[in-house]
Amino acid sequence: LAERFAVLGDPGGATVVTMPTTRMGAHALRARLDTFWCGTLAGGCGGQLIIKAGEQRVPHFSHMPGKGRLDCTSTGEPRLMAERYTHLLLQQDLRDWLRGLGYEPSIEHRFVDGRFDLHVCVDDRAQAIEIQRSPLSKSAWLERDNRYAAEVDYVTWLWGRERETEA
Repeated sequence: LAERFAVLGDPGGATVVTMPTTRMGAHALRARLDTFWCGTLAGGCGGQLIIKAGEQRVPHFSHMPGKGRLDCTSTGEPRLMAERYTHLLLQQDLRDWLRGLGYEPSIEHRFVDGRFDLHVCVDDRAQAIEIQRSPLSKSAWLERDNRYAAEVDYVTWLWGRERETEA
């Protein structure tokens, strides 16, 4: 299965790398970076990935031979994994934008009853930013919003344009 995404740093990293579509681009990526992971924040197994950029197939990431490839739940669900990595990419872009404004946001910020997509303090006020791209019922949204609001001063929801939700 051709995997298009990986993360950098460690298996729990939030810095997403997208595989270039050309062999030349894949080789350039391999020359710049040498360690890639199946991201656990995206539902992957945390195994190390390698770049495959041969003559016949589209360049892709692949699990190291014999190291979790068969056990990884991500290998059978490319659309779901693409959605999860896209979610991480959006978090990464928002984090980078907020850093450019002089703030120090964190991605996948954990608290006692869950986690925020992004957490940032602005003028000593804790903020949570949630990226919601999938359908969410009004009751589920209210439960999450109330739980998050108990932890921070402000909760901001960013909704996907294709959402079908009561919330």
